[in-house]
Amino acid sequence: MKYSLQILDYLEGKESGVSLADICRAVEINKSRAMRLCGTMEHMGYLVLRQEGGVYSLGPRLLSLGKAFERNNPMIRIVKPVLRNMVIDLEETVSFQVIRNDRRMCISAVESPHPVRYTMVEGSEGEFPSGASSKVLLAWGPEKLREEVFERAPYERHTPNTITTLEELKESIAKTLDQGYILSFEERSLGSAALAVPVFGSEGSLVGAICVSGVLERMSKEFLRMAVPYSIERAKELSRMFGCSNSFIE
Repeated sequence: MKYSLQILDYLEGKESGVSLADICRAVEINKSRAMRLCGTMEHMGYLVLRQEGGVYSLGPRLLSLGKAFERNNPMIRIVKPVLRNMVIDLEETVSFQVIRNDRRMCISAVESPHPVRYTMVEGSEGEFPSGASSKVLLAWGPEKLREEVFERAPYERHTPNTITTLEELKESIAKTLDQGYILSFEERSLGSAALAVPVFGSEGSLVGAICVSGVLERMSKEFLRMAVPYSIERAKELSRMFGCSNSFIE
């Protein structure tokens, strides 16, 4: 079971598929065991083997499981309509990010209608502290998580704008707390920008972060002058839905 799940995790985001040899290296198992596991998952619909290239990709069974998870998760049922309305108004990709163990996870996303857009995959995870949503989740999330992330410094550099030092990260978190939101420009990938705001639940506990992501050219000063207060209002709307008191929100 462990290796089967590791194979599925490894295949996430590999749109062109991967070979059996790639799977063996990634999961660190021998070829015969990988063949047995992949054969079983292919038979059950979790994997698809493309005969022309001899590569594996994720199968349709995972889609049905994802839809079942969405139907049975009350948080997603609350969040998704708000994200859809935001995409209609902002025309950029909007996602909802939460803390999952020591990583951030996108549990819901609606993509921009533009042909050139920033893509956020539902169920995808990312490491702290890069990106706007990471700063929001660290700012209002558990102190234990902040301490763990602080101990990992220095951080991996993805672009020239990536925050890599502990001092930079602490300054960014302080700015996030002071403003109530954070902007990120080309921190994780060149040509992209993001805006993130917190969503709270009962007793002011952090639920997650709304993140608006787009290409840098469209995320202009004029766009952000409109998008920042708009996103904050949508976050307040969601916070009320999750039981946060008006006095705390204001």
